[in-house]
Amino acid sequence: MRPFVLRLARREGLTGEVRNDRRGVEILASGSEASLRRFREALVTEAPALARIDAVEVEAAPAVSRSRFIIAHSEGAGAARVALTPDAATCEACLLEMRDSTDRRHGYPLINCTECGPRFSLVTGVPYDRQKTTMANFALCSRCRAEYENPEDRRFHAQPVCCPECGPALRVTRREQAPTEGHLAMRALCDALAEGGIALIQGLGGFHLASRISREAAERLRRLKRRDAKPFAIMVRNVDVARAWVSLGQAGASALSSHRRPIVLAPRREEVEAEAEIVAPGTHLLGVMLPYTPIHHLIFDDPRLRDTALVMTSANLAHAPMVYAKEDLARFPRQEVDCVLDHDREIARRLDDSILREAPVPRPVRRARGYVPEAIAAPGMPPLLAVGGDLKNAFCLGRDEEALLSAHHGDLAHPAARANFEAEIERWLDFFDVEPSGVACDLHPDFASTRVAERWARQLAVPLLRVQHHHAHAASLLAEHGERRAALIAVLDGFGYGADGQTWGGELLLATTGGFRRIACLSPVAAFGGDRYASEPHRPALAWLARIDALDHPAAAKLETDRERQLALSKMAAMSPARSTSAGRLFDAVGALLGLAGTNRFEAETAMALEAAAQRGMIRADAPRFEVVDTGELLELDPSNFLRWRGEHGR
Repeated sequence: MRPFVLRLARREGLTGEVRNDRRGVEILASGSEASLRRFREALVTEAPALARIDAVEVEAAPAVSRSRFIIAHSEGAGAARVALTPDAATCEACLLEMRDSTDRRHGYPLINCTECGPRFSLVTGVPYDRQKTTMANFALCSRCRAEYENPEDRRFHAQPVCCPECGPALRVTRREQAPTEGHLAMRALCDALAEGGIALIQGLGGFHLASRISREAAERLRRLKRRDAKPFAIMVRNVDVARAWVSLGQAGASALSSHRRPIVLAPRREEVEAEAEIVAPGTHLLGVMLPYTPIHHLIFDDPRLRDTALVMTSANLAHAPMVYAKEDLARFPRQEVDCVLDHDREIARRLDDSILREAPVPRPVRRARGYVPEAIAAPGMPPLLAVGGDLKNAFCLGRDEEALLSAHHGDLAHPAARANFEAEIERWLDFFDVEPSGVACDLHPDFASTRVAERWARQLAVPLLRVQHHHAHAASLLAEHGERRAALIAVLDGFGYGADGQTWGGELLLATTGGFRRIACLSPVAAFGGDRYASEPHRPALAWLARIDALDHPAAAKLETDRERQLALSKMAAMSPARSTSAGRLFDAVGALLGLAGTNRFEAETAMALEAAAQRGMIRADAPRFEVVDTGELLELDPSNFLRWRGEHGR
């Protein structure tokens, strides 16, 4: 905002100053009433594309005794209200320079300006200035300094500004070859990819693994990541190429090509079924993204790769978080890849690619790079630390009618993910200067996030607020839509600690953001075998067959168990005291009875296969409805008749 404010003020003939402080952007401007009015209006109507203006507060002040308008030094005092900017995809102006053979930044793979490039991924403190980023150690050369100090230049006060002379340098290492730098580095990377190799590439918020699409490369990637079946995303040059792979509406295409550059999940086209099945087996969806760093654009500028689709997946081993720091890279099995591209601009924090699902209004599946740490309006939100759950974790800070939602942290069962989660909580409390009046956590006593919440509540001497898992889902949905009234909400989940100590998961709640009443649930069924109950779909299938006294059901033959083992497991089901209303496990049971499931190699694998089968018309829709049973305390939705019918009539 500051360079924009300065240019606007000088255009209107104003004197004064603009600065960052810990509350936002402060402007002191003097001039005629007409000039100030035009200036005030243009602050909103002409704001830069990446700017976010929540409010413009105007008050009278003594005139500033300056002969012109300047950018003043940032101040660190006061409450931290500044909204740090998410990372943004490379802008068209930078791409034109990068592709101009006469420009001094021709082919420079870290080019950026005030309109694009790394932001939150390199911030180490606030206010946002170069000395509080990972660019602090790169002294500006004379030409970059001139751009940085020139109010008319696109790079005026662009904190990550750099060039081949003064900026970070790229390095590529290929097997048994000396490292190469500069233009030769990008050539070496493209050579490796064009030859069918696997490359490890440093991005904005971490490292990616990239390759052309082939069965051999996919198998190598799966062995390397220890990821047997979970889908990979692909990267393509532009929206036109993306549409050759997936069906995109206008909203999905706009999201895909926005400065946020998320992965968009969309239905894959029949014409690419064979290639899509290699990267995303067992689902009708495919994740597609566009280039968002200069490195990506230079890859697709290579004629050999221009119209290809590249697998672009986070560099991590199974269940571990993405590699982002040099110490992570040192531990990664680099010997198993053909090429490594890195550079000496450090990444301050891990940021996965964000994921949206194609819909009339695309919905976020994972919110990270490009979106975080942008605040979400949340009327009534108190100052609060909410730590989230243990799977797909994200924490949240409440602050003055808004929610600051962290990036995706993954599964907190992994020590590195848990360490990252705890470190980011501490950083965010400092960055945004939030003093929580309470700490919220899941009701489950054994979640890692619950233990972290208990420590913070003790440290801050504030109340600990334990929230039932499915009420948290319902409340977040109400908050997302700005709904203050009570609503009837169906929560279809895999697992959550219930208020009665049992496992809930298929719930109908009458809820507000502050409380809930359980109206109905799926009929409870035996849950046995601990974590194996979620990873082996035949277990919930047998639990349901035992419940409806139908172990000789025709569909039982499709389960991944022999008759003797089926009987043994059904006895375990009969003896198990634990009961679950999980919708996720019902999806698993139906998938197993249809022969769609073996073992869940990743969360929701069977549910995704079931959805894909339904989307492809493989499942009949004329099955009987669930029976509604009134137990006197609440309603139960009983799928027994549905399950009996399904086995007798096939798909």
